[in-house]
Amino acid sequence: MLAVLSAMVILLYTGLEQRRQSIENATQDVLLLTHTMAEAQNRITQSTRQMLSTLSLLPAIR
Repeated sequence: MLAVLSAMVILLYTGLEQRRQSIENATQDVLLLTHTMAEAQNRITQSTRQMLSTLSLLPAIR
């Protein structure tokens, strides 16, 4: 009985540890994705700003 209880405790601990690790990995993945998307948005915004600035110099647009 004690051996079965010990094995169950080990399985429970291992499962909880795997769950914790999975949550940590998912959190890191979401942070990386968010950072990547923010950088892409910043590049798009900068490109748009540059294009609009260039267009504002054209006589046909003025």
